[in-house]
Amino acid sequence: MNKRWLAWMLVLIMVAALAACAVSPRTAPPPLRREMRNAPPGSGYFWVPGHWEWRSRDWYWVRGQWVRERPGRVWVPGHWEHRGKRHVWVRGHWRRARVRHR
Repeated sequence: MNKRWLAWMLVLIMVAALAACAVSPRTAPPPLRREMRNAPPGSGYFWVPGHWEWRSRDWYWVRGQWVRERPGRVWVPGHWEHRGKRHVWVRGHWRRARVRHR
């Protein structure tokens, strides 16, 4: 193999690895925006509200959206947590619904 080609491959791998690293901001996200919620696209849809996302060096708003409900599951909303000097996004997800026993 050509040494120059190998060097470029190593650089590309390092750049990809750095891009995959999670970056957590030091500043808290701005207040949540009020969103106009359109009608659901059909029955069996659930509204997931918008949230702030940190991209490179600034906050960007990710709009809310309708998603298909998942039978037997409940939505756990995403949220920002303050950890030490940083803020970390905890992604929203579907969790198995708990069955109440009487």
